[in-house]
Amino acid sequence: MKFPPRLFQVTASDHAEAFLRSAAPGAKQLYVAPTGVGKSVVERLVQERLGPTCWIVSPREEIISGIMDKAELTGDPMSHSMATPIVLRNRLLTGSVRHPEYLIVDESHHHNAETYQQLDLLTGLAPAVGYTATPYRGTPKGTKEFLDRWGEPLWLITYAEAEAEGYISIPKF
Repeated sequence: MKFPPRLFQVTASDHAEAFLRSAAPGAKQLYVAPTGVGKSVVERLVQERLGPTCWIVSPREEIISGIMDKAELTGDPMSHSMATPIVLRNRLLTGSVRHPEYLIVDESHHHNAETYQQLDLLTGLAPAVGYTATPYRGTPKGTKEFLDRWGEPLWLITYAEAEAEGYISIPKF
């Protein structure tokens, strides 16, 4: 790793790994932390522990490139079990990738999209952990639907804690 994991990241990865190893099919756990504190480091730590059948799914290739950069990985993201939901869905449909045993959903607030629902079905409801900085959607109804799917979020670190540790700064007006 380019950056040594912080204590909260190690603790968070321990929790997610334990959840995934003991989770029932289709079980989901949502984790929340402010932008910029290193959720992707947590994701990668979990994936390293669980191996190549643990897939990181992120909505943008640029985010995947950032995860790979932090983990000092090179080459095709698919060879590191990382993909956008569309790419993973298409590869699963053609049978050209190994079936995921676990899913790590980066930017999980996008999970309500149809592609993610297809991915859930194609993976046989693999247990999943989701990471987001925004556990709310644009409306109360959208937030309820999101939390109904993922459950109540666990905060890896709050905004106040992240600011106190110097990981982020909160604007003052």
